[in-house]
Amino acid sequence: MTDTTFLKDFKPTFIPWYDTDFRADRTVNRMTPVQRSFYRNLLLDCYFGQDRPYITADDRELWLIAEADSLDAWLAVKELIMTKFSPVELSDGKQVLSNKRVLEEWERLESKLKQRQHAGLASAEARRAKGQKSSAEATKNPPQTPPTPHNITPHNTTPVRSTSVAQAFNDRSTSVQWVMDFFKNLGQMPNRQKVESLFNDKDEDAVKGTVEQWRTNTNFDDPKYPIKRPFNLFYKQFEDWYNPTFESSDHLEQRMMAASAREQQQAEKDRTAKALVVAAQTQSGWVSDPTAI
Repeated sequence: MTDTTFLKDFKPTFIPWYDTDFRADRTVNRMTPVQRSFYRNLLLDCYFGQDRPYITADDRELWLIAEADSLDAWLAVKELIMTKFSPVELSDGKQVLSNKRVLEEWERLESKLKQRQHAGLASAEARRAKGQKSSAEATKNPPQTPPTPHNITPHNTTPVRSTSVAQAFNDRSTSVQWVMDFFKNLGQMPNRQKVESLFNDKDEDAVKGTVEQWRTNTNFDDPKYPIKRPFNLFYKQFEDWYNPTFESSDHLEQRMMAASAREQQQAEKDRTAKALVVAAQTQSGWVSDPTAI
């Protein structure tokens, strides 16, 4: 039996969709356009439905999720589609269906969510410890009398680089290295100066998003036109591909996690508000139907 308590608390705002992989699947290739449409709708429900990351095994619900015209229309074509799912029993005894690729992607999303939660806790602890240390030092070393104006001269002022500028420099270096590693994994170590030139007057995350879009939509498997130097090809095509609205997958996931956290906080506030209303009605003696609130 499978426990999905933690998983069901998480609902993504977007999903990773690899259309090349989808269309390359042999079973999908055997499907009719109608079956492919039904299958795609079922996959989407694995991410956003009530039983995420699974779907119900009940045909009376499946035909609605698949958006078939009727139950009979679903039953007539479901056999091939169902070969892409496996039966699973949840911890509460409910019978559902799972898809291997969806579970792999969901596990990645869940892992990153947990990592960010742990990182947030560690950051909060570090800030708290720093605050306690500062408080202790302030007690031991009370503030001194500020210098009088005649002691302050231009020679006492040392230019200090802006923190925001330094941060931007570090972010740029990180983004450049990200592109270097990306193309290294594709088989070519790019020229660093050329990589840096990609970011001139460009949004850094949009550049990374452009790299990913280019990779997703470029056919690396064509035997007639093998791509031996991917970065060289991308560098030539960059201006045609660049779009300032593109986002990298990392940035999208961060937005997704933040949106999910906000949704969970709002849901908790709503539950607390309802509980307070029910308690107030009960104490006042006026209770029509507290559970309906």
